[in-house]
Parts: sequence; C-alpha cells; structure tokens
Amino acid sequence: METGKAYLVHCGDWHTIVGRVVAQVGPFTYRMESVSKIAETNNGDCWEKLAEGDRALREACNYKHYKTAAIVPLNVLCFEWVGKTPQEDNLA
Repeated sequence: METGKAYLVHCGDWHTIVGRVVAQVGPFTYRMESVSKIAETNNGDCWEKLAEGDRALREACNYKHYKTAAIVPLNVLCFEWVGKTPQEDNLA
C-alpha cells in the first residue's frame, strides 16, 4: 500500500476497514487514519464495487467510524479505494 492513498482492507474474519495510509510501520503493517469498519454491506460480497466508487453501495453500508489512527496488518487482501473514505465523505 502507498502512503496518502485510501484502501479497503480485509483483515480476516469479517473485519473489513476503509482508511487512508499515513505511514508504513512494519513489513506489512500500516498506520491508517479516517478509518471506518464496514459493519455490514447490506449487499453481500460487493467489496470491489465499493472500492471502485459505487455511490449507492457505499451509502447502503453500515459503518463504525474510529476516532483514532489504526495500525492495520495487511494479511488477506486490499483494494485501492477511489475517492474519499466514508469518514471523509460523512457517510453514517
């Protein structure tokens, strides 16, 4: 992942977050800000469409926004997130 870009990251066991990378802190570990957990997509497996910017799918999701930075290990899969993160876009 690259500093300054936003990503949707599958962390395993239905933990999928969206955030903006601000630093790489280990070989596969990143500090991310504007982090939101996608608690429910309400549309099943639509991760790539969310990352590509499908507005209707993004608005249909339930998010849990985090107020602090998160240290995220990249251990399953990630997609570059097009546009603003849910927190940056004020999606509830």
